[in-house]
Amino acid sequence: MTPLFSFSRSVSRRKRTSRPGFTLTELLMAVGILGIVAMFAIPKVMESSQSGRSLAVYREFITSLSQTYEEYCNHHKPTADTTMDDILKYMNTLGPDTTSVIDNRAGADVQPQYKTLSCNGSTTFNGVPGKCVKLYNGGVLFYWVDNKFGGTKPKNMVFVVLDPDGKAKDAARANGRSKGVQIHLYHNGQVTSQRNARTDTDGFWGGQYIHQYNGPVWTPRPEWDPLWLKY
Repeated sequence: MTPLFSFSRSVSRRKRTSRPGFTLTELLMAVGILGIVAMFAIPKVMESSQSGRSLAVYREFITSLSQTYEEYCNHHKPTADTTMDDILKYMNTLGPDTTSVIDNRAGADVQPQYKTLSCNGSTTFNGVPGKCVKLYNGGVLFYWVDNKFGGTKPKNMVFVVLDPDGKAKDAARANGRSKGVQIHLYHNGQVTSQRNARTDTDGFWGGQYIHQYNGPVWTPRPEWDPLWLKY
C-alpha cells in the first residue's frame, strides 16, 4: 500500500507544479511581431552603416588630397594652368576608371543628364569630357579634364565629385544616402565641401571661368552636401 500512496503523491505534486507552454497561435504572433520590428529596424541599421562608411571614405580622401597637393607643391609651383589631373598623378590610387557610373552631388538643381556621371567619357559639359579615378577604399572620383585653378589667388580652386561607394544608386532623388559630394581644393591648400566653400570661389572648367556664369559671388550651398556628410 505504501508504494501506491507514494506514487499518487508524486503525480499530485507534478500536477500542482506544471506550467502551461505557449500555444501555436501565440508563437506565430510573436514571430509576426519580431518580423515587423525587423522590417523597420534593419533598413535603418543598413543606412547607418552605409553613412558611416561613406563618411570614413570622405575623411580619408580629403586627408589624402591635402597630402597629395603638398607633394605636388614640393615638385612644382602651382600655376593658373595647374589641373586636377596634374595633382592626382601624385596620389596613390588604383588608376583610371573607364567603366563605372556614379552618383553626382546632391541638389535639386542638378540637370537630369548629370544625375549620374559616366566614367567612359560620355558625360560632357560644353563638349568637355569627364574623367574618373578609382580609389583603394572603393570610392570613385570624377572631374572634368580641363578643370584648372584659372588663377593663383586663394579663391581659385579645382574640384572633384567623390562617390564613396563608386556606384549609381540614388539618381532618382535630389538627396540621399548614396549621393556623391563635390570637393574643392583651393590654390592655398584649403579642402572643403560645398557647405564651407569660399564666397569668392573661382576656377576654370567646361571652357569657362566660374565667375563668367555664376557671377563674382559664390554662395555656399549646404544642400549640395549629401545626407551622410556630417561635420
